[in-house]
Amino acid sequence: MEQLLTIKETAHYLNIHWQTVQKYIKEGKLKSHKVGRNIRISSSDLDRFVDIKTTSKVITEIERKFLITPKQRRRIEKKLVDTGAKVSFHAHLIDHYFIPNKIMSSDEQASWFKGNEGFGLRIRETDNDYSGNITTTMVAKKLTQASDHGIHEELELDAEDYVQMKRFFELIGMKENVVVDKDRVVYSYLDFKICIDEIKSAGIGVEIEYRGQKGESEAVEAIMEMGYSIGLSDKELSTKGISFLPFERAVY
Repeated sequence: MEQLLTIKETAHYLNIHWQTVQKYIKEGKLKSHKVGRNIRISSSDLDRFVDIKTTSKVITEIERKFLITPKQRRRIEKKLVDTGAKVSFHAHLIDHYFIPNKIMSSDEQASWFKGNEGFGLRIRETDNDYSGNITTTMVAKKLTQASDHGIHEELELDAEDYVQMKRFFELIGMKENVVVDKDRVVYSYLDFKICIDEIKSAGIGVEIEYRGQKGESEAVEAIMEMGYSIGLSDKELSTKGISFLPFERAVY
């Protein structure tokens, strides 16, 4: 008889956090089965998942961020629902961004990061579905194309908690310079994720992310077309993303 694993057993086998397993299941990347009230993963489905992860083609991940108004948000969400997009994520996020201690101004940060010399470090605390159960991840990001935040390499790892990771960053000469508190809703549609963020003391932004096998230029074009399809104009599509506003206001 085929072995059926619990979510925690699967997480242990993959050496990841159990909530990451839940995320894979929710995204349809890992097949699961309902056994009574419990979720189980068969050994064959787990083997298939591992094979796909190790043999899959290179995925292009490109994103663009745009600033919108509450009225535009209502219009965009209606269009997303009309096109068949589904809400795949709803959570309260607190992002803590870190930079080297030696950086003393926004100009120095821009030169360090946008010039492709540096990298971005972020600790994210996530309250998924506002359950009160906080998960923590660490993300490192490096631009693959200078001055273009939308095209980058990114690595995300599970972390024990914010305090532990902050201490680690401080030990390697990093300091926290920006905290972004936001409520996020994510709609999934084909190869796109459309994130709508309501950021405290900043406003509302929409981020269109493409994850697929198109080349970079084709992916950017696809993102723009998606933007048009949900009602964003050329003016809105050329507006600086809201995610960058807190950085401009940062105190060094």
